[in-house]
Amino acid sequence: MLHNNKRPIFFGMVTTSRSHAYTQPALESFFRWTKLSDQDRFFLIDNDADYLRADSFPLDLIVNQSPLGFAANANQIISNALEHKADLIFLNNDLIFSKNWLLPLCNQPHSIISPLCNREVQYSIATTVPKTSTVSYTFNLNMIMQLNDYIGNEANFDAIVESHQKKASGYYPILNVPFFCIKIPLEILESVGKFDEQYGNGGGEDYDYGLRAYLAGYDIQIALASYLLHFQGRSTWAGGETQEEQLKREEQFFQKFIDKWGMDLFELILREKVEILEKAPPISEETRTDSLRAVIEALKGSKTPTIKI
Repeated sequence: MLHNNKRPIFFGMVTTSRSHAYTQPALESFFRWTKLSDQDRFFLIDNDADYLRADSFPLDLIVNQSPLGFAANANQIISNALEHKADLIFLNNDLIFSKNWLLPLCNQPHSIISPLCNREVQYSIATTVPKTSTVSYTFNLNMIMQLNDYIGNEANFDAIVESHQKKASGYYPILNVPFFCIKIPLEILESVGKFDEQYGNGGGEDYDYGLRAYLAGYDIQIALASYLLHFQGRSTWAGGETQEEQLKREEQFFQKFIDKWGMDLFELILREKVEILEKAPPISEETRTDSLRAVIEALKGSKTPTIKI
């Protein structure tokens, strides 16, 4: 089924040597379940001379001369989307797409939209799918999964998603969300701009962008009927990154976020400590109609010594 988006959609995905094995299943499931219009384009960014099968799918291959971080890669697609007046969907390559995953993302044209995945909702197939001869009751969707957990269980995953979509509908507003698969409409790209490339290699720039968009008046929502399998962290912490490399990367983007937004918003956005909201000063009558944004605006800039993690 062709999507009902009012504008063209430019899709962007990044492949790396660390996550090499995940790119092909991601592309296969994407093009199995996603029908593109003539104006849509799919860009695969080869971040370190990793991907060699670009002719297998109808995509535009971008090869970086040297590896770039998440923000710099996403900004390449944003530049193309802005030039051609298209909406953006930026994708991790450690995903498995599902039937009708895209349609719910197209029904909210003025918000940043993310699907659900196994990070938020896990399923036991034995309690989710009616017993049939085609379903294996040894397959479950857990928070952390390996590619081998999925291979051979494609029909089981499809059955879980079908069951999920019969029950799930609507949109859940949220203050921020990891950008593992994110739709950013053109009007937000034009208003908020590009990702901040100072966060380094893989961390923080998505939360930064979500916060900038939220403070600019745009909502962030989860499309509850859209459900993907996300293997998580395959180009970083789950893809061969040492503990020392992980800690260094996290310390860098944590400190960058604090320097830019202050300690209170770091604790609220990255640590998810909602009690921070109680620290804000009283809200004036002029801002009470959008009180949460006013609270967040009031929390900006609180400083603290250099963070240690």
